[in-house]
Amino acid sequence: MNKKTLDHYLAYDPETGLFTWKTGFGRATVGGVAGCFNSCGHVDIKICGTTYKAHRLAWLTMTGEWPKEQVDHINRVPGDNRWCNLRAATHGQNVRNCIVKASNTSGIKGLSWHKTGRWYATISLDGVKHYLYTKDKQEAIDWLKSKREELHGEFANHG
Repeated sequence: MNKKTLDHYLAYDPETGLFTWKTGFGRATVGGVAGCFNSCGHVDIKICGTTYKAHRLAWLTMTGEWPKEQVDHINRVPGDNRWCNLRAATHGQNVRNCIVKASNTSGIKGLSWHKTGRWYATISLDGVKHYLYTKDKQEAIDWLKSKREELHGEFANHG
């Protein structure tokens, strides 16, 4: 898939993040919204038998090139493909911007209760782990926020 082929089949609205069909075939109708949500909340669009992620197609449409690595959704909503919500990211940067996992019992990324009766705050970057043990939960939260901003910059997500 290249930009010329993509432009033949689809139109992208950077304000809404939606793709619409320019040509009709199969179940696709001219002017109809292209794609459907997958189980992870991303929008998948099938063109000529191949499935593409809409956020990657948006990148191709707007820049003329496939993303070199990954495309991150700034607001962490995988179906929000507005151009202002997309940015280039490495895998590590994309992971830093993920949401808090459902299994997290503290509600804060990187924070857990340790069997020693203290809060354990941990964050890592490039294989280097930074951590803090404390009895004060707010101290751990503040430390994580500060460290996350220091280490992760614009990709810091406090969850």
